[in-house]
Amino acid sequence: MDESSDDIQAPSTPNSCWASLTLTELARKSCRGKTATEGNLRIPTATEDFRPFTPNTEWAGATLKDLARKSQRGKKFPERDGRLPTPAYRKSEIQRADVSLLDSVGEEESEESASDKEAEEPPPEQKKNLLRVRRQSIAFLSQQTSNFLPDINLILARIRSGQQGLSESDHERYIAAFMRHKDPDGPDLHKRELPGILSFLGFPNLETKSIREIADSCSQYETLEKEEFISFMEKYTAWEHQQYKSMFEKFDEDHSGELDADELVQFLSFLGFLPLRSMIKEAFDVVDLDKNKTLDFEEIVLLLHVYNNSEGFTVEEVSEFTAVYQAVENETQKKKTCSSGLPPDKLVDVLCRFFGPGHAQIAKSLSQECLAKIARANDDPNLPPSDKAACGLSFREALLWARRLRQHIFEGFRDVFNQFDVDGDHTIDEDELQNIIAAQGFTMTKQTINSIREEALSKNDLAGLGNKSTSPIKSDGVIVSESSNKQLPSVESARMDFDSFVEFMQIVQKTDGFSKAEVQEILTTFAKFDEDGSGDIDVLELADLLRYMGHNTGVDEARMLSAEVDFNGSGGLDQREFIRFMRLHREKEVMRIRNVFESYRDADTGCLAPEMQEPAMKALMKEEDQTRNAVAELEIKCFLTDTSLDFDGFITVCDRVHDLRVAVNRKRAGFSNAQLASFQALFDSFDAKRTGVLTTEETTKLLSSIGFEVRTVEEQKEMKAAIAKARQDAMAASIEISSTTSINFYILLQLLRALYRRSDKAWETHLSSVAEAAKFNNNEVAEFQDIFQSCWKQQGGEVDAVALDAKKYLSTTSLVILLRQTMGLRMDSSAKEQLSARVAEISGISDCDSVDFGGFLLLMRWMMDTNFININGAAA
Repeated sequence: MDESSDDIQAPSTPNSCWASLTLTELARKSCRGKTATEGNLRIPTATEDFRPFTPNTEWAGATLKDLARKSQRGKKFPERDGRLPTPAYRKSEIQRADVSLLDSVGEEESEESASDKEAEEPPPEQKKNLLRVRRQSIAFLSQQTSNFLPDINLILARIRSGQQGLSESDHERYIAAFMRHKDPDGPDLHKRELPGILSFLGFPNLETKSIREIADSCSQYETLEKEEFISFMEKYTAWEHQQYKSMFEKFDEDHSGELDADELVQFLSFLGFLPLRSMIKEAFDVVDLDKNKTLDFEEIVLLLHVYNNSEGFTVEEVSEFTAVYQAVENETQKKKTCSSGLPPDKLVDVLCRFFGPGHAQIAKSLSQECLAKIARANDDPNLPPSDKAACGLSFREALLWARRLRQHIFEGFRDVFNQFDVDGDHTIDEDELQNIIAAQGFTMTKQTINSIREEALSKNDLAGLGNKSTSPIKSDGVIVSESSNKQLPSVESARMDFDSFVEFMQIVQKTDGFSKAEVQEILTTFAKFDEDGSGDIDVLELADLLRYMGHNTGVDEARMLSAEVDFNGSGGLDQREFIRFMRLHREKEVMRIRNVFESYRDADTGCLAPEMQEPAMKALMKEEDQTRNAVAELEIKCFLTDTSLDFDGFITVCDRVHDLRVAVNRKRAGFSNAQLASFQALFDSFDAKRTGVLTTEETTKLLSSIGFEVRTVEEQKEMKAAIAKARQDAMAASIEISSTTSINFYILLQLLRALYRRSDKAWETHLSSVAEAAKFNNNEVAEFQDIFQSCWKQQGGEVDAVALDAKKYLSTTSLVILLRQTMGLRMDSSAKEQLSARVAEISGISDCDSVDFGGFLLLMRWMMDTNFININGAAA
């Protein structure tokens, strides 16, 4: 360099007070600096761009970068080549620093501490791009969280300005919590309730002493009024904010002012959250505003705000919960049971739809707890109406209860994980996973287990996030995080840690153990039979669906089957309930297959030898014919293999045979063997020419003989449309149709199925009105149906297999026996005469001594209302 040159090049140096002071000191000690006057050495202000007027500036800049490289922080950021970032949460402090403070900073202290405050101003274009990314990120976050977090820009402004107080969404949550937990005898809240409320609201790491100190600063009494409680929450959240900042600095191991994925996991775990890695991935997607794959303190505070308002659910889960909440709310608005919000007794419906009917018991327990809190809050007769707890649950309250239920679920997962982790390595291997699945009531093939396991592991894959340390992969497929010293199973690993196990179990419970392809097939079938598009399958539609699947199921049986999983008591099955229904059905099927497999398998190999496959399959088909009353003659040899089959292989073969049998049996339109024989004889009696087909006139006469009358012009039009539909159904069942005018036997079966269904629909409408008059809900009707059915079978009841209005009846004698056998109630002659008179009155026939199921419901209501022969006491 030419030292005599007067043109001093301004290097690109950090814009910091420490850099200015250090560079000036270096200039003083240089050769020309010793001869320069004080005026040649100018110290810029803190807000002025640093452009030093010193000799040998290129050498000074290189020296400064070399010092930065060798500093403690420089070693943590070798890729920055001495140009170090400033901790984000300290930038505002640096910008407000006064240059006069430099006078009190010693030379040695400057070199040691100023490196932590070194600020690098990005080039204008880069800064412009960063601002654009942040604006886009904020807009995206606002859009994603608008349904549960409407004040995202306000929150960001409050974080940046250091403003204290509560956001609008927080204020709403805390007021609702106060009203649910306050003293029922007055408008105040006892301070002893505060830890419970904070836990209810999801605050972690509660310190009783600190809670009490903050509460005492708000009121000298043992209770808090509503305004004092809000003041307490403001102070508590401010105190918690400071705690978060201290913990943030503790877990920011390299003092970079940012947390990477590993550090964030440790930070959230210490706060008391369960930081699933899928949640960590979404945290970076949602609140990493500058997209640098690490989170500074501002972004951490924003994350906690989002987490608290979403109750720990992901954005996708909140959207799904919103749809469920709104659907149930809309269904109940017509009843006007609440002025606003969700009726509290419908909380169980929301929770079961969201989490699945498998968690119905916990959902019912939490719903009862919610109802008790509301009743307690509204107990005070002196409380003004404006201060009473709202009748309906707001969305945020419902979401809070959902978080409570998920806590129960996760605690159950932890217990199961610990119970089956027999080797104590904090992971679950394939054998342990199989045992867990069986204990949970699921029978799943290895292929399904592996596909769900891979999906769970992929959700927990943190590859691509901003880890500050590399994570080598050991030969056994387990990733070791050096910063957290925690082993994370890779997607290729056969083992799962607790995070991956939770993801796995959530998928299994959501799909009831079915694969994605199986769920899609189930939902397609559901949509096919949800004729009215209501989102529910009623009893009639379920009966149609079961017949489509190869079962000879009547409406009465379908009602009892539906009640097993109709947890919301709607009388029908929604999609989640139907998936659960299919799981229960599948488990029954698998149990039959397993029993046959165990009977024919080789004791040594545990597999089904090739020569045993055909007898095993025939035994299974024989049992199936007995239970379903359906026969489809098939050649099964084409499905057999020349190799031994394990249980999964045998299930696969059974499913293939079953699918073909179902296709063949659909031609029968779901009629039993007895009905099929009766219809064939009836068909032959009207097929006088033995042509194998009937004319429209002959078909009309046949239908009239079994009660389907066609009299009016309107009825003729309806019959014509029904015959056309029967032709389409027959073609869909792969039935050959040789004529467009004549009707063969299989077209007749499809027509009869449609007409019987019309009759079933009329009966269901009548039964619904009877149940409403008798004040029995759908589940109670199903229970009485089971009792009625059992009693009818005991009396040896039979019905005409062909008659249109064929119904099941219970005689007065059967009713007397029923009450004596099931409840131990005996009748004297007077009581029997009273019962007979009531039966005749219900039936509408003076000498009638029997009732159908509708009459049975009315009879049971009369017995309960009059306490006939002390029936209520016996039932208690």
